Amino acid sequence: MRNLFASLAALLLLTTTPLVQAQWVQTSTSDDATSYVSTKPIIYQGHIARTHVLIDLKQPEVLVDPTDLTERPSKSFVSEVEFECFNRAARITSAKAYSEQMGQGEVTVNSADDTINPLSAYWQDVREWAMSKEYAHTCKSIPILFFNHQPERIWLEVEESERRAETPVIEQTIYLDLNSKIRKNDVVKIAQLINLNETLLTNDKTTWMSAILKLEVECKERAIRDMKISIHPDRMASQKALISGVGSKEWIAVEKDSIKEEIFNIACEN
Repeated sequence: MRNLFASLAALLLLTTTPLVQAQWVQTSTSDDATSYVSTKPIIYQGHIARTHVLIDLKQPEVLVDPTDLTERPSKSFVSEVEFECFNRAARITSAKAYSEQMGQGEVTVNSADDTINPLSAYWQDVREWAMSKEYAHTCKSIPILFFNHQPERIWLEVEESERRAETPVIEQTIYLDLNSKIRKNDVVKIAQLINLNETLLTNDKTTWMSAILKLEVECKERAIRDMKISIHPDRMASQKALISGVGSKEWIAVEKDSIKEEIFNIACEN
């Protein structure tokens, strides 16, 4: 619960946005706070579900800057949360803090969707924010069809640094799936797609044109490793994998001005 307090405090920036009125059902309680999830209709977009979560504090707290004498203590805050139901992930897109419990009283701190903030830039495992119950309540009504298919991918092409433009052209295109990005402490998990311009023969018998690698990126130590890999017969991995297995799992240092540095920057950006 304390980690969630810190995360929400980082998101609360001065701006204005109206709060959607909601009714609440309790999901958990502790010595510090009681959590609720909205019972209002949930917005579903594919396998993404959007709702509101209320945290009721047992004691008033200054959420953003305890040294700021102008900030009033808050007794509750309401955040808009998106749950990625297929991958059990969550992200907070906006939040408000209130002077009274249950989202009542005056607004003490106000935020809007802040895509620069790391909280809304990538998905977090729901267990990291102790949101498993809120996740279950929100995603329980999503059509079962979506759980029988792979999640939608948001492929972003990774361009090689202009400072390496004099190097020979690589006969492949690299993409990262932004919808797979999940961060835990200093490690980001993200999927990479390698798209070949021409078919390639491997194992003396398998012809393929694309591969998906499940990467782990160590943001503090500037290193990357591949955990899983699958190769596919067509571009963009549209068809079923021909071969899949465990990656090398060996950490490789990120060299300056390399394609790995571009991957590192996208994965670790806030």
